[in-house]
Amino acid sequence: MMENTESKLAARVARLALTGPPSLDNPTPQLRHDLDLRLRNEATGEVYLPYTLRGEDPSAPALSGDNVVDPIEQIYLPDAPAGSYTIQVAHKGRLLGGAQPFSLLVAGARDVLRSVAVDALEAEAKVDAVHLRWTTLFERAPGTFRVERARLTFRDGSRRTGDFVALGAVPVAGADGQGRAYDFLDEANVLAGRHLYRLVYEEAEALYVVAETEVEVPAPERYAVLSSYPNPLSNHAVLVLDLPEQQPVKLEIFDALGRRVALIHDASLPAGRHALSVEATRWPPGVYFARVLTREGPRTHRMVVMR
Repeated sequence: MMENTESKLAARVARLALTGPPSLDNPTPQLRHDLDLRLRNEATGEVYLPYTLRGEDPSAPALSGDNVVDPIEQIYLPDAPAGSYTIQVAHKGRLLGGAQPFSLLVAGARDVLRSVAVDALEAEAKVDAVHLRWTTLFERAPGTFRVERARLTFRDGSRRTGDFVALGAVPVAGADGQGRAYDFLDEANVLAGRHLYRLVYEEAEALYVVAETEVEVPAPERYAVLSSYPNPLSNHAVLVLDLPEQQPVKLEIFDALGRRVALIHDASLPAGRHALSVEATRWPPGVYFARVLTREGPRTHRMVVMR
């Protein structure tokens, strides 16, 4: 990674040329190995190409493109946006002898010594939770992993990322340069569907994304009112409901005499496991019944309020 500190950034790579007689502005490729220089803006994903002369008009201004002629390539950004950049030197799949030494010169940028590097981020999804695991290659300073989640939707062939929600924080365990293993359990009402998880590393003077992964959370196999907890309850309870597909849901609370005391929910819910909050602060002690109405028909769940 390179972080820009000036308004100009340039990278140059030199390669070995194929032996042959020198010639001024010779358009014939003189390369034994055609190495390719690329510069990518990490924030925008934009890729910058080196300059290349037009063989039919060598005196014309150079344009950016795939330089397949010259043994030296140069990328020059006169007004480089501040941020992190990746310099890539690759080849087209053919290297005689299996290797090609090259020289790389960079101006107008400085190295950023990252405090932590994540090797892998994995996610295991169930109906009611997602278990994240990751390992670090090294840890050089105290900091915190912030775990965030965004819902992914797909419409008309395009992929859309929703707003990221903060789920929790995991402190970095060490600062001795060693790598470690971490895990995080997301039980915060994860709905069925595709989700994007990311780790944001935070320290005193830095905040950046260190890893991302996508996961598909499965939908419940059947409709069910699983439980309410706590039960008996005092002032507050949570009713857990499984929906195999999106549908309208109506949740009402009735007392022992059949009188409705509360309408908790009356709207459509997506597929997944839902935790519906029930407030019973003003209810007298006694037996109550939660009535859940969906396309599958009504279901009744008994609840007891105690003071």
